[in-house]
Amino acid sequence: MTSVSRSQSAEPTPSVSGTVDRRKLYRFAGWGAALSGACYLLQPILVAGMEATSSGPEDVFLSPTEIADVFWQGPVQGAIFTGIGIGLLAAVLGVGRLVRTGARDASPWWGVAHVLGIVAACGWLLLAGLSIGLYSSVARAMAEIGADEPTMRVALHMGSVVIAGGLALTAVASAGWLIGLGRTGRRAGVIGLPAAVVALIAAAVCLVPILALSQPFGVLATAPAFIVVGVSMLRRSR
Repeated sequence: MTSVSRSQSAEPTPSVSGTVDRRKLYRFAGWGAALSGACYLLQPILVAGMEATSSGPEDVFLSPTEIADVFWQGPVQGAIFTGIGIGLLAAVLGVGRLVRTGARDASPWWGVAHVLGIVAACGWLLLAGLSIGLYSSVARAMAEIGADEPTMRVALHMGSVVIAGGLALTAVASAGWLIGLGRTGRRAGVIGLPAAVVALIAAAVCLVPILALSQPFGVLATAPAFIVVGVSMLRRSR
């Protein structure tokens, strides 16, 4: 047996190694997407808890003293947003590997969608940090500066404005990734047609409120979309 034939026989067949790798990637990406969606479903529960602990409309514009009474909201929001970001990052990276192995002639636009997915995941992690900072001891210490209470309320509310802007960026980036997943991911066999339709609908729901009303609430549609996509990939990992 020649050295060439020995090296060829020692290599695993592409079909076997490719199948095993894709199954692992499906599980990795599927659990990531499911984790992201499940964490985001906790957000309405948190909002309900925040409303239950507020005494009236005035609490929308919190003062440093009022923040001290509800400081727990910062760590809880930070944990939720961190779970969304880590799960989404796992899904984006896993899907990226699956597309590269399943559609080697993918459009260059898929590269744009892939980067947008990473931006969306990093956006959630940034939102986690901003949410914690808004309820941190640094924010509560604002009273020591000597500013009057209305000024402090406005300053703290600007933190919420920054978070809203970050959420809008995250929504747009998430929509871009979902569009790429619904198109290129479907052609590469990463997800099926039903999951691709859900991804495209969720992308539209994300974009329309932002473009038409400057409101990022459409990002809520990503929660069920990520769960559907995650379940679809987990089924394909069997």
